[in-house]
Amino acid sequence: EVEGSVLCWRSGVHLWQGQWTRALQDAVAAQAVAQRVRSLYLYGMSRGLGAYAEWQIDPGPRPLKNLLDAAAWLESRDKGLFGSLLQGWLAEAYTAGGRAAEARHHAARALARVRHGDWLGAAMASRAMVRLCTAREDWRGAERHLARAERVARRRDSAHETAANLACRAELWLARDRIDEARVAADEARDAFQRLGMDWHRARLASLRVRLGLGDGAG
Repeated sequence: EVEGSVLCWRSGVHLWQGQWTRALQDAVAAQAVAQRVRSLYLYGMSRGLGAYAEWQIDPGPRPLKNLLDAAAWLESRDKGLFGSLLQGWLAEAYTAGGRAAEARHHAARALARVRHGDWLGAAMASRAMVRLCTAREDWRGAERHLARAERVARRRDSAHETAANLACRAELWLARDRIDEARVAADEARDAFQRLGMDWHRARLASLRVRLGLGDGAG
């Protein structure tokens, strides 16, 4: 069980860094261990980790369904530990697919887990809500959700969440035509991603930096 737990945590770290293939490999290995030692929790969590990695590699309906099934499977067996991660991923995925009602539902589920001391998915769920609010130009709502994401990152002293929040803030400022502020946030996000080895996130930020007249982010 210790081996399976370590594999799950390593998969999670790869996910935070945007190393989707490595995350999937560790999740598959963790699932094999979970089946061998008959650990229901490790089995469900490894399924969720793998499904999110698969969704990032190919964001189609099948990995999204697998992620939803993993979250439901854990909840049905009262295995809620770190369940906010899966709910946060679902909020992100449904936001990306333009399915606002489902995104709000899963974001609320992730945030409800905070009452049980489970903070892991709270910032991610909040950023998903920022993007929903931004799409309909609800600036007050976007600021409120982003402020919560920033509070969660500070509480957890999470460098990778802080970096992701900076990128999200840059997107919000750009949408509001606050270009100078967006450039500052984008520069800070680029530096944080580089420092943390979050190369996928840094590459994704490059298109935003080009729109802000900052180059491709390679410098």
